[in-house]
Amino acid sequence: VKKVVEEVLSDLPSAPPAKMHTLFSILGRQKVEERDLRNWLTDIAEHGNKEQRILLVRNLDHATNRNPVLMLEMLSKCVSMEKELDSRMTHDVSFILHLILEHSGKIDKGPLELLRDELLRKLMDIPKLDWYADELLRFCLTGIDSAINFLEHRLKKSIGRKRRGDKSEAFEAV
Repeated sequence: VKKVVEEVLSDLPSAPPAKMHTLFSILGRQKVEERDLRNWLTDIAEHGNKEQRILLVRNLDHATNRNPVLMLEMLSKCVSMEKELDSRMTHDVSFILHLILEHSGKIDKGPLELLRDELLRKLMDIPKLDWYADELLRFCLTGIDSAINFLEHRLKKSIGRKRRGDKSEAFEAV
């Protein structure tokens, strides 16, 4: 296990996807000290590129042996590292978040609230709200005030882009 981990970590952010898949597969089948696993996954989240973080999120349930606390920690780290979320990331985040929430009784509410806030900030500026982004919004919007703030931000951003004639990327307010 350590040999594959060292190969991947030393090659970040250039580690090929096949090597990343191999690592996640091994981690899911081998007994690994939680401290080591946390350190390795943190290194991937912090030093990997967007594609590697997407692979990490996609494989969190397997790589962490469905440890909801560790999944939440790594999911939060990956989300915070992204400048903006894309549809691939929202899809995988939505799936992992669903798994985490199945065990919400075992999780401290503080980190869950931090993830909620970070996700909402990222979703405010996502160009298109697809089904998975909508699922994440169901988690993030905690009341009428947060929903109004979210819609107001997106409408202002959309109007501002139209006034400037910015057509670089389609942005759907709602």
